[in-house]
Amino acid sequence: MKQTAALSFALLFTLCALTFAGSEPLPAKEMPVVPPACHDWTGFYIGGFGAYTFNTVDVNLGLGGEWGATPDERGVVQSEGEHDLDHSGGELGGLIGYNWMYRKCWVFGLEADGGYLWARKSRDTGIFEPGDEFFPEHIETSFKTHYLTTVGFRVGHAWGNLLPYVTGGLAIGDSDFSQMIINVPPNFKQGGSKTNTDVGGFVGAGLQYAFADHWSVRGQYEFVDLGSFVIHHETTESTFVGTSSPQLHEHNLSVAVIFQF
Repeated sequence: MKQTAALSFALLFTLCALTFAGSEPLPAKEMPVVPPACHDWTGFYIGGFGAYTFNTVDVNLGLGGEWGATPDERGVVQSEGEHDLDHSGGELGGLIGYNWMYRKCWVFGLEADGGYLWARKSRDTGIFEPGDEFFPEHIETSFKTHYLTTVGFRVGHAWGNLLPYVTGGLAIGDSDFSQMIINVPPNFKQGGSKTNTDVGGFVGAGLQYAFADHWSVRGQYEFVDLGSFVIHHETTESTFVGTSSPQLHEHNLSVAVIFQF
């Protein structure tokens, strides 16, 4: 009886082994790749931002009239008066905009920003002698900018709650510039000052993150070109003429907190 049971068990084990060895494993079922869902960026939004701005101010000084009779003096004075007034400062402001979504994750937007800038620089060359036969002179130059407004388009592609984007458009700012050439003793002055509204353009890029249904934060860089303008000098001696011209570029790094309606 025991031998019969053992033989039956052996036959059953052999049959199961042969069946398993002869069968092919079922192919693993591939799971479909599901792209991450995009945050819904559609709608109006408002926000506030703080920024650090680095400004490059290139100064051009042109001298004519009686300056042409003393080209050596003119060359030294122009060189001293064309030192750049690069400077940096802070900015605080607000923004408002609207986003549209296209084919789920593409985002197109229009945004307006406005901020107040603490950015200014002044320079006094100190007394210098343009030549042995000329009077000592010094040049006072100053530059300020108080505000920056931008209106531009944004284009980005959302990945989950992240929105990388590029931006660009119109920029409007102001420049408060003055330059004065002074003889020592001060029996001769030439120069002028002007507050100008500058119109130019900007380009930039940023990364925005939605940490709640209606709230997001972003970091952004902008390069702003506000062009240049010309000051025609006033002078105590009419035979000496000249112009001064500043050219303003801004590099802005900002962080914003945004509420989406």
